[in-house]
Amino acid sequence: MSFFEPNYTVLAFLFIKKFVFLEIIAVLALLRLGLGPGSARITGLVALILALAGIATIFGPALGWTTGPVYAAAARGMNHGSGMTALLIPAIVLIAGALHRTRRGVWIEALAALFTVGLFGLWIATWF
Repeated sequence: MSFFEPNYTVLAFLFIKKFVFLEIIAVLALLRLGLGPGSARITGLVALILALAGIATIFGPALGWTTGPVYAAAARGMNHGSGMTALLIPAIVLIAGALHRTRRGVWIEALAALFTVGLFGLWIATWF
């Protein structure tokens, strides 16, 4: 491999991290919000708000939303921990919905956990 040849694992990780993961979490949180029982909807709502805030921060420069102090703080938050912290927080909040007593729609949390483990595994694979 030459110096200028891209590493496809790193490219896949960057693409998924930037443009796919939060969107998947937002869709799963929306499903949890619609299909979940009363108390599980709270975690779905919190995860949806966090995921949508992350998506708005990612696409903020393209939409011209970079002038205010709110965007600056959100962008700093999205860069914390190489960007993984802001991705894992809404996912963990959504997965925490599985701790509720009712077990209806547990596949939503299972999918969120599967995608989170996949992202974490891809992140570790980029180290080597």
